Amino acid sequence: MQNNRVNHIASVSSIASLASMTALVLLLGACGQADTPAASSASVKDTSLPKECEQAEAAQRSCTEHMASGYERLGQAAGARQLRDAFTKDMEATRTRWRDASDKEGLARSCATMRDSINAQPQCKG
Repeated sequence: MQNNRVNHIASVSSIASLASMTALVLLLGACGQADTPAASSASVKDTSLPKECEQAEAAQRSCTEHMASGYERLGQAAGARQLRDAFTKDMEATRTRWRDASDKEGLARSCATMRDSINAQPQCKG
């Protein structure tokens, strides 16, 4: 019975984590559309990220680590590793979209919203 409860808790955490990471990628991906070719060739892109995006990434990293630690406490080391690996892969793709965003102010607002949303999630609090 205890093993079933542990598996259920791990499944619920996994679903919540994947949902939060997916939401992050989708929301920020929508704000990170690349410039049109004409606009790209006319100017040099700003490759610096707004501090709000760095904060959103840090919040998601902290949340992911908190959830992965929970997996490890439940004896689910493979699940923890998978969660950490997925975060790394998703953030690389997300950072690329962020760098390609032409509207850095809109991107900063989107990142601030996502940062606050992640920080408010109960499963992300330690």
